[in-house]
Amino acid sequence: MERLSQYRSEEQKLRWEGTFADYFELVKKNPRIARLAHARIFDMIMAAGVQPHGENEPPTYNFFASELYGLDNALRQVVDYFSSAAQRLEVRKRILLLMGPVGGGKSTIVSLLKRGLEAYTRTDEGAVYAIKGCPMHEEPLHLVPEVLRPELEREFLTADIFVYPTHITPSIVMLDAMSYGLPVVTTDVWANPELVQDGHNGLLVEHRGVSAFTEGDVVHFDWPQFRRVTEGTDPMLAVDVAEAVSRLVDDAELRLRLGQAGRREVESGRFSLRQRDAALGRLLEDAIAGEC
Repeated sequence: MERLSQYRSEEQKLRWEGTFADYFELVKKNPRIARLAHARIFDMIMAAGVQPHGENEPPTYNFFASELYGLDNALRQVVDYFSSAAQRLEVRKRILLLMGPVGGGKSTIVSLLKRGLEAYTRTDEGAVYAIKGCPMHEEPLHLVPEVLRPELEREFLTADIFVYPTHITPSIVMLDAMSYGLPVVTTDVWANPELVQDGHNGLLVEHRGVSAFTEGDVVHFDWPQFRRVTEGTDPMLAVDVAEAVSRLVDDAELRLRLGQAGRREVESGRFSLRQRDAALGRLLEDAIAGEC
């Protein structure tokens, strides 16, 4: 029983959960975490050690040595495939096909790779991270649309403040910024004050022109009055936004405090997945009970 408890404890250590921002921080510190599957397999094979046998002789790969003998040339071809694919060369798009007579070691090679990966991914060097609940166990970085990846990396990793002076409530872009620990400067329109609490996780700027349209329950964004307000430039709004940004630029402590508060809201606060799932669950329960 003691050994079972120890094993269970070791298994728990392998579990890790966090936000996308948490994972991104890990990747920044160790980019190898997000390497291609080919690179992971190649690193696994090489980590076991290689014994060279001369310039024109194939080496012995310790990874295979315990169960395969006399297949050094074939194994070198297999390892060369993974080596080239790990470097993102075109060969990575090809399917690795093992051909040979019955008893030639094909199944053994596959079995060794599978068992090896199971063991390697339980180590810090080979740890694998995936999107929770995804049946394909996709790499979390796949959550970022491909066309936006270079831009996202440049902007979020070098930014100190997220400025979004808008006349509408954006989708989740402000939550994305908060997940990176950025304080948000935005306008006080529509639902923005629900996302950004002035002085808590960002700074709100009054949008005087749009405020006249926020008191009713129904808003028509195509109203001529609304379009005139939002399509023009409000000098007072520009001044207020500039003052809010300057305040954060000049006060590093305030900038850090607001950024950390925003990140906590996304990780474990009002906007965390757990809180939103719980709220949705209550809503569905009320609907089933006929209360809404």
